[in-house]
Amino acid sequence: MLILTAALLAVALVVTSTRWYEEQVRDTAVVVAEEVEVRGGPATSFPVVFRIHDGLALAIRGEREGWVRIGLGGDWVGWVPDGSLERVRRGPAQGR
Repeated sequence: MLILTAALLAVALVVTSTRWYEEQVRDTAVVVAEEVEVRGGPATSFPVVFRIHDGLALAIRGEREGWVRIGLGGDWVGWVPDGSLERVRRGPAQGR
């Protein structure tokens, strides 16, 4: 019974921590360009892996020299030009 209680407590902690991170820490943005090619790396020399459209909200996972690494969940991750997004929330952990 003690093991079951500990396991349930661990699951609750993971769920709560994940929810807090999603709501408080993660930077989010909205696509402001009509259509954006999401690339496999931070340059136009990388292949297009998928496309996104205006109004889509997404997570910012990183930044490099005018490019933003975005995530939509799962394997939907890639790089877009910084000017194609407008940040709607900046996490306090980044100190911005």
